[in-house]
Amino acid sequence: MSGYLELIERSRLVDVVNSTSSTGGVAYPGTALEVADADGRELFHVVVDGRGRRQVLFFATPDHYRLPLELVERALARAKEVVGPCPEEQE
Repeated sequence: MSGYLELIERSRLVDVVNSTSSTGGVAYPGTALEVADADGRELFHVVVDGRGRRQVLFFATPDHYRLPLELVERALARAKEVVGPCPEEQE
């Protein structure tokens, strides 16, 4: 097995994710989509930065992981529906 393929195969496969949209309990001027694995370990959030741009915030994990592309596409599609600045912040 090549080194890269070996890295891929050794990486944890996350084939179930849960996502939650929230405005959080922190000072943050928008909504976020929080994506976690089935055990509740956060993988990434889709957030809005100070300029109103949607971005993906990745969380460092102790191990490598991989996600099926279909799960990523579904999470991003959902994020496009729910992530954005709070209306009062747009004024």
